[in-house]
Amino acid sequence: MADLPQIPTARFRSNTDYQPVAGLVIAAGVFTTIFVFAAILMIFVALKNGQPIPTSWLLPPAILCFFLACAGAIQVRRSEETRTGLKVAHACWWISALSAVGLLGASFADSFAKSSDIDAKSQEWFKYFQKEDGWLYALRSSLEHLKQGLEIQDATTMRTRYPEMASFEEARSTQFLIRAGEEIEIKKRAMEWTPQEKGYDASCLYTVRTPEGETDFTLQFYVRQIQGQEMWQIRTPDAQLRSFRPTTYGRLVQELQFDGMMFSNRWLTECNSRIKIPNYLATYPMEERLSAMRFFDGLTLVGGGATYFLPVTSDTVPESRKAFAASYKGPIENLSVDDLFAKNFFRRPDGVSLSPEQVEKYRTIWKQGSIFPSAERIPGESAPIIILKNDSATLYIPVSMISTPGKMIRGRLILKANNAELFQKLQDLRKRCFEKDGASVPPEPLRVLGNPKWYAEAIESDLEEYSPADRQRR
Repeated sequence: MADLPQIPTARFRSNTDYQPVAGLVIAAGVFTTIFVFAAILMIFVALKNGQPIPTSWLLPPAILCFFLACAGAIQVRRSEETRTGLKVAHACWWISALSAVGLLGASFADSFAKSSDIDAKSQEWFKYFQKEDGWLYALRSSLEHLKQGLEIQDATTMRTRYPEMASFEEARSTQFLIRAGEEIEIKKRAMEWTPQEKGYDASCLYTVRTPEGETDFTLQFYVRQIQGQEMWQIRTPDAQLRSFRPTTYGRLVQELQFDGMMFSNRWLTECNSRIKIPNYLATYPMEERLSAMRFFDGLTLVGGGATYFLPVTSDTVPESRKAFAASYKGPIENLSVDDLFAKNFFRRPDGVSLSPEQVEKYRTIWKQGSIFPSAERIPGESAPIIILKNDSATLYIPVSMISTPGKMIRGRLILKANNAELFQKLQDLRKRCFEKDGASVPPEPLRVLGNPKWYAEAIESDLEEYSPADRQRR
């Protein structure tokens, strides 16, 4: 009789059998321990130095520990009690899970706080331009932290003390915001920020809408903890208007500025002629100079160039200067420069009276006709500025002048347009374009609305000479 096969008896693990810890549990424990000590150290150093918690560095290790703990627990359960370490895996799982949740919460709270602070600062920055000379405060916020405590004075004084301010004031984006005033809408489209030592940097993209149109606008924020205080530095890299979508009113503003530039080009070109009477008369409003212009046209038609050596009469000056002409002793040729000094056409930007040397410089410049558009001599250094009011417009045009051979003088020609009826129409159009978003307002050429009636109001300069090769000095 064949022997029956033996049935193996079940083997039960005794309490004295050795159970090794699962390898993945060991890995989870080691990584979690390192993570905990590293996290404590990094958070301590960040808080001590006033830096944000480095969540981007700590979150990936926490997630790694979490998955190692899960894998270790699965390995223990599938080992049929030949491996141990389940409690260690659970502990690592909880530590890594809570750390990841905490870091995510801290990151979200930090981003929300930064976004709120940036929104508040950007709204404050845009509101600067709604005040008179408010752009000075916007510019101060863009300076280095050590310069932000400077006292804001009037614009003329600030331009004299800090020449670098001119480039900010002349930027098209700055003038766009200044002309907008309170009629402005700002929408944030995107924001990104990166942590830095003792602070962070951020960049925000906005869509800005004004009566003149829409444009994309970037603000850059540099935030640092300095001596326990949070210091903000706000800059914009957009000197020009990006992706500008003008309204009908915005196109008319551009056309008005171009019209003023054309007037200035004619005026400056005529400065090169020996006889300056047409330039002189163009320094008065159109209504005042018309009668004198007709008188000169008729007089020169009869007498030619000899006319300008005749004595001055009341007919040779605009209506408002007849009293000056009655007491003037000299030929018509000298009238232009003498009357221009009398009515403060040549002046300094700070309002200080001209010294005798400066008066002589201006006389030499006027006599030689050495006044040129700045773009012809110093390309790209400055830009025209147009300021609109309810009944007038003022256009500031950079010019270069020569009084000494080899040396140049910077200044600006100030033009004014005073057609009150035209500017009232522009104001009405401005309101319509802002209220209706400019889409349904039909375009109208400037000349259809009216003639701006430009005239040269003044030339102002500090009369400091410089070499054309010195492009950095302003």
